[in-house]
Amino acid sequence: DDAYYSLIITKNKPSLRLVFENDRPVLKIDVELMAALTDSSVAQPVEKVSGHFPGEEKIFQSASEKLKGEITSVFSKSVNSGSDVFFVKDLLKKHHFKRYEKNKDTLLENLTLDLSVRFQSTK
Repeated sequence: DDAYYSLIITKNKPSLRLVFENDRPVLKIDVELMAALTDSSVAQPVEKVSGHFPGEEKIFQSASEKLKGEITSVFSKSVNSGSDVFFVKDLLKKHHFKRYEKNKDTLLENLTLDLSVRFQSTK
């Protein structure tokens, strides 16, 4: 039996940091989301839905992997096209000013991604 759920994000807390590991730039993205699941397979008022969803962790894990894939895709396209969509050069200039001149022209081509996406239930 297929069940359909809606994932309702109630809080989104992203964090972007530029760090240097072994003298190489790493963009660390940490996304923490609070979400609720609603069962869309039945037409009932919200107050009558029990709030218990079998496999909630599996649903959140799947949503996390999907969001990771989307962010990774945007990151790759950004690096390949030379577009600084994550404003990494601004982070470099603001937080690593002494490294700015040395790294500003090669930052995107040397940049790697360290990504964490976590969903938590609002319950």
